[in-house]
Amino acid sequence: MRYWILCAFLLFAGCKIDQSRPIQKDRLRFAVADDAELFFKNVRQIYYDVQTLPAANTIVYRHPDRMPDDAQPTLWPAIVLSPIEDEAKILIEHNEVLENEATLRIAITIQKQTKDVVLTARGRDQMLEFATTIYEGIQQNAIFAVYVGGEPIPWLANEEQRQAFRIAMADFYRLTGAL
Repeated sequence: MRYWILCAFLLFAGCKIDQSRPIQKDRLRFAVADDAELFFKNVRQIYYDVQTLPAANTIVYRHPDRMPDDAQPTLWPAIVLSPIEDEAKILIEHNEVLENEATLRIAITIQKQTKDVVLTARGRDQMLEFATTIYEGIQQNAIFAVYVGGEPIPWLANEEQRQAFRIAMADFYRLTGAL
């Protein structure tokens, strides 16, 4: 009996995404391996809201827990999968509260030290770097604030939002081989 319990524990531990494992930034890329894409589509895709865009030959995956309140500023990563190009990209989306902001600016506070992260250009490299910085902040239990009209407003304050952001990014990293 103990043998089966130990086997079940090892199986479940092996299937869980390692939340503290650092991202290998030198391995950040957009190309998707066939096996990673199959795993994502057969196992992970059920956890997402899926939107197919036939004109662009892409599929957009959004975590369902991304936006709990329309009145609060919210940013979230959407995974954009292009089967034709065998690529995945991160698209940083936001709600209407941030619609008039020319740039997206986040304050990340880790152990009483605050740094600002700014997304000015909407290129795939810039969005991936922006989202990766936030992901690393989540791993370090950072406190986040997003600037609206020059004022910082708490963001990713509840665990459900943090996990939605983290899970989407971890799935992207597994799709592209960085995790």
